[in-house]
Amino acid sequence: MFFDDLKDELRRWSRQKRESIFAIDGPSQIGKTHFIHDFLAHHPIEHLYIDVKSHSTILERLLNSFYQSADDFYVALCFELDSKPNVALKLLVFDGVEYCPKLRQFFKTLLSHPKVNIVEITCGGLGPSHYRG
Repeated sequence: MFFDDLKDELRRWSRQKRESIFAIDGPSQIGKTHFIHDFLAHHPIEHLYIDVKSHSTILERLLNSFYQSADDFYVALCFELDSKPNVALKLLVFDGVEYCPKLRQFFKTLLSHPKVNIVEITCGGLGPSHYRG
């Protein structure tokens, strides 16, 4: 039931035109990551998925640097991840935000990008939420 409601809410959120963050927060090992992969498989959206735990060192280094814009950060992130920047990108998925606390602070800058929304997956509380930077 939880994931059915979450799927409906994420579908509604993904149709919004404004830039915002959809946070999926819940206890460890309940299927949050599996859910987002399944959702993206059935709702093709140009996205970049980042496993924060695996890339926390890279993210910390990037977040300690100064970037004039979200575009600069995105290009540097793609370079670090050996990924080609995608001009059609619509969604950034950060899985495991609890492994890089500075990332949540930086989301306000990322929200300045006019076409990108963010999905944040964290362990902690329960349920989805969304917020603007």
